[in-house]
Amino acid sequence: MRFRLWAWAILILAAISPGACRRQDSVPVTPVEPFASVPPPMQPEPSPEPAASVDATPVAVPEPPPKDPVESMTVPSEPIARAKMYFEFGYGAAAFQVIASLPEEERKKPEIQLLAGLSAEMCGRFREAAAACAAAEALPDLQGRIESLLCQGRVWMQLKDFKSAMQKFQAAHAAAPKDPSTGAALMDALVTLDDGPGLLRTARRILEGEPANFVAQFYLGMALAMTGQRDLADEAFGKLTERDEVPAYLEASAFDQRGLLWSKVSPERARTLLEQCRKRVPAYGCPRTELAISPPDPRHPNRKIRNVTRPGRYGTAPLPPPP
Repeated sequence: MRFRLWAWAILILAAISPGACRRQDSVPVTPVEPFASVPPPMQPEPSPEPAASVDATPVAVPEPPPKDPVESMTVPSEPIARAKMYFEFGYGAAAFQVIASLPEEERKKPEIQLLAGLSAEMCGRFREAAAACAAAEALPDLQGRIESLLCQGRVWMQLKDFKSAMQKFQAAHAAAPKDPSTGAALMDALVTLDDGPGLLRTARRILEGEPANFVAQFYLGMALAMTGQRDLADEAFGKLTERDEVPAYLEASAFDQRGLLWSKVSPERARTLLEQCRKRVPAYGCPRTELAISPPDPRHPNRKIRNVTRPGRYGTAPLPPPP
């Protein structure tokens, strides 16, 4: 009994003593004052290895496509460069407006006047284009003078001043007879004016100096057709067909003109030419020949049916199927 009392007394004294909850091997912790902590430097992440194929060969990662130069380009701040950019993109009114805002002494320069005239022609300001292109004739280089003369010729044709237009076209062709643009512009104006004899003389003169001029050969056929010489016109157009060195658009036009020559006289021959045209130049075709020899279509909204008699309407040979 006494032993139990002594044991309880020892346990109670051990529980109320101040060092009862402290372990003998415990170390007191000293509080640390707070300070500004510096984060450790970021370690660069390792780049992922390229994907490998089945045989462990690295797969080449394709490069991103280049940016579109039109979308990534910036409009230049210099007014002349900005006007040229507008003109090249087809914004004639914007280019003419930029040139009109220039100082007068700079605007009167011949090269600026040529750009102003071409821009005005593009947006339909023909009077201003004629004046500007006339001022551009003072350019020292031949190419600039030719462009100014052709510009005036086109503008006067739009203004129905055909005499002035022909004078400018003839002057441009006389200044550069070897330039294909001057001869084509002159002959196209003669076609517009329905001057068959003049076109015939011009085309023959050009072909005498350049027998391989395909454009002049085409206008020779046009001149012969305008003067009523069907067989000679068909022969002239035939020199442009079935030849690989002739441009496709010109060969298609020659086929089309031959088909029109024979559409009223011999629809069968026109059909044969149409078949050849579809085989040789399927991208262009001969739409005028096909329209001339095809029967009227009542489903077409713009086709007049009443009192129509067209050669080939009741022909025995059907039209060739479209490609």
